[in-house]
Amino acid sequence: MLNNYTIIFFIFSFLFSIESLAIVTKSIGNVEYSKYDTEKINSNLNIGSELFNDDFLKTESKGFIKFVYLDDGTTIKMHENSEVFVRGNVQEFLIDKRISISHGTYNFNVSNQKSDVFTIVTPTSVASVKGTKFLLVSDLEGKDEFYGFEGLVEVLNRESNTTLRLSRNVKVTSTPDGVINSEIMTQADYNITNQIDETEEELDFENFVPDENEDNIDTGNEGTNQEDSGTSGPENSNQQTNELRIRIRNAQGEEKELIIRYNE
Repeated sequence: MLNNYTIIFFIFSFLFSIESLAIVTKSIGNVEYSKYDTEKINSNLNIGSELFNDDFLKTESKGFIKFVYLDDGTTIKMHENSEVFVRGNVQEFLIDKRISISHGTYNFNVSNQKSDVFTIVTPTSVASVKGTKFLLVSDLEGKDEFYGFEGLVEVLNRESNTTLRLSRNVKVTSTPDGVINSEIMTQADYNITNQIDETEEELDFENFVPDENEDNIDTGNEGTNQEDSGTSGPENSNQQTNELRIRIRNAQGEEKELIIRYNE
């Protein structure tokens, strides 16, 4: 379990470190992790683990990882059979975010970027994001399928150097031979995205057994929220999702509120 003091520790680690980019808020099933300064593969990725520039994450069958960037709460959910390098630079309390994807299924909830775009690189495409929600399915043959839900994403096909915009209810397909096209999402597309949503809802109902020696700390700002899905099931009746809000002020005096939700 990730308690309030643990989260605060990572926030201050971010404020006084130029390397820490994000923290893991959920890790389920078969996952692998390799830190930037070693080739050693670790099969145990803990909730609350810090992520740094060039860290490698991999999910296998039934694996799932969710991590949150520390500057603005941008959230990425990695579904099974996915591989990614987490990259970024910290400048004046803002993170210039970039991830490199080999393949897999991802759900992005990107906060409005103040310093630069959030860049997503696959073997076939480059997506430039200022702030939006969308899904990406990238297969082993190099075909990328982007499903838009909010905001705008510019998708560049690396072979043809052609760019299209992804917007709400639009699907952009980009292939290694240089073809890129956009179309209004069909019922078949919604079936795919709905299945991804259902999988995430099931994973959100996963109960984590806290360490018996870990203290439960009440900060007075805990409340019951249904994270991401907005729904709950019988197996989730005893699970509480807590919310921690932290305000961060950068060198220019700009103030941000970072919201982190975690389950008990």
